[in-house]
Amino acid sequence: MNWPAILLALLAAATFGATSALQHHAASQEERHGALDPRLVARLARRPLWLAGVICDGGAVLLQTAALALGPLSLVEPLLTGGLFLAVPFEAALDRRRPHPRDLAAAAVATVGLVGFLLAANPRGGAFTPSARTWLPPAAVLGLLVAAALAAGRGAPPTRRATCLGLANGLIFGLTAGLLKACTDLLASDPWRLLTSWPLYALAVLGAVGFVLSQASFQDTLTAPLIAMTLTEPVVGLALGVAVFHEHLAATGPRAVGLALAGVLMAVGTWLAVTSPARAAEPGQTLPGGPAQAAEV
Repeated sequence: MNWPAILLALLAAATFGATSALQHHAASQEERHGALDPRLVARLARRPLWLAGVICDGGAVLLQTAALALGPLSLVEPLLTGGLFLAVPFEAALDRRRPHPRDLAAAAVATVGLVGFLLAANPRGGAFTPSARTWLPPAAVLGLLVAAALAAGRGAPPTRRATCLGLANGLIFGLTAGLLKACTDLLASDPWRLLTSWPLYALAVLGAVGFVLSQASFQDTLTAPLIAMTLTEPVVGLALGVAVFHEHLAATGPRAVGLALAGVLMAVGTWLAVTSPARAAEPGQTLPGGPAQAAEV
C-alpha cells in the first residue's frame, strides 16, 4: 500500500468535510439561486464562515494534488469519501444541534461501502500519459450525464434538486480529479510543458463551474448532495483511472462479490440520505432538532 498517498488523501478528505459543512452553513441562509448563477457566490463572499470554507477548500485541493502525485487516481479518489462522515456532525455543530440519526447512518453506510469497494478493487497504478483523443469519449459521456442531472433537478422538490445537483457536481469533480492527475504527472516530468497543455486550462474552467454548482447544491440540504457528490466522484475517478490512465483493478473471484456488496451499501447510503426527514430550513426558520438559523454569520 502507498501509505504517503493514503495519508495525504485522508487529510484531504477531512479538510473537504470541513469545507462542505462551512459552505453549506452559509449557502443555506441565502435566497435560492439557479444552479450556475454566479451571484450566489458574490453574496456568499460576504460571509466569514464561507470564506473560511474557501480557505479549507484550497488546502484540501493542495493535499489532494500531493496525494495524486504519489499515488494512482483509483487509490486516492475513493479515500476522499472519508470526509463524508466528518461533514455531517461538523455541520450539525455549526447549527448547534445534534446530527439527525438517519443522516449519520447514511454517511456511515456510504463510507463503509466505498472503503469496501477500495479494498476489494485493490487499485494499482498504470504507466500511461493519455492523449487528448483518449479523453474525448469519457468526457463526452460525462458531459451528457451532467446535463441529464441538471435537467432532472430543475423544478424538483428541494431534496431531489439538491441530490441531482450533487450528482452533477460529483461527475464534474471526478473529471477534474482526472485532469489534476494529468497535470501532476506533467509537472513531475516536464513543468514547462504543463503551462502549454490543455488539461491545465480545462481543469481551471471545470473547477470554477463545479465550485459554483456546489454552492447551489448546498442551499437545500447537506447530506443528500454531499453523499451524491462523494459517491459519484470516486466512481468517475476509478473509471478514468482504468480507461484513461490504464490503472488496474482486481474484479475477479471473491473480489467481484465484495465489489457487488460495496455497491449495495453505497446505494443504501444514498437512499437513506435522500429519504431523510432532516431538511435544511429557509433563512430564519427552525431546522429539525435545532434552533433557528441566524440571518447572518
